[in-house]
Amino acid sequence: MVTRALALLLLISLPLPATGGAWLREEGTTFLSLGFEARRFEATGHSLSRQELYIEHGLRPKLTIGAKGNLDSDSTATGEIFARFPLRADDCPGRIAAEIGIGGEHDGFVIAPYLRTGVSWGRGIKIARKSGWVNVDGAVEWPIKNATEDPLWKLDATVGLSLSERSQIMFQAFFESSSGRNRVTLNPSYIFRTKNGTRYVGGIAHRTGTDGYTSLRFGIWREF
Repeated sequence: MVTRALALLLLISLPLPATGGAWLREEGTTFLSLGFEARRFEATGHSLSRQELYIEHGLRPKLTIGAKGNLDSDSTATGEIFARFPLRADDCPGRIAAEIGIGGEHDGFVIAPYLRTGVSWGRGIKIARKSGWVNVDGAVEWPIKNATEDPLWKLDATVGLSLSERSQIMFQAFFESSSGRNRVTLNPSYIFRTKNGTRYVGGIAHRTGTDGYTSLRFGIWREF
C-alpha cells in the first residue's frame, strides 16, 4: 500500500506532456497548438508545406474535447473533432484513455469522411535524474463513405524529457499501415518555454516509404 502511494505521488509530481495522449486536460483549461511543416519528397524532389491546428479543452474532469486539422499547399486538407475519456485499469501503471473522433479528408475534389477509435497509455518517467514522460497511442481510422476501403491503422510512440525548467527534448515515432502499404516517420524535437508559458517547438521529421520525405517542423504551444 505504501509502495503504491509513493508511486502515485511520483507520477503526479512529474511534468506531463502538453499534447494529450493518455492525459486529459484539466477541467476549464484549454491547449492550443499551431504548427508549420516544410517537406521535400525524396522520390520526386518536389516540396510541400503544411499548416496545422490542434485545440483541446477540459470540458469535465473525465472528458476532454477537441478539434484538429491541417491544410497543405496542394489544397488537400483534413479536419476532425474528437472526445477523450479515461479508462480504468487498476493493475496497470500509468494512465489509460480512450478517444473517438469523426473527421474527413479533402483531396481538392471530394471529401472522404472517417470514424477514428483509439486507446492511449502514458506515464511519467525518470532518466538520469531528469523527469519526463512516455506515451503510446494506437488508433484505427474507419472509412464511412466507402465501406470496402481498408481502414488506416496507426501506432505512435512519444518519449519526452525535461532538461531544465524551460527546455525539453522529445522523440516521436509514427507507424501507419493501410492496404498493405506501411509508413514510418521519425520526429525528434526541442521545446523551449518562455516566461509567459508559451512553448516553441522545433524539429525535423523523416518518413520512409514510396512517398518518403524529410521536413522541418515548427510549432507554438499555449495553455490557458
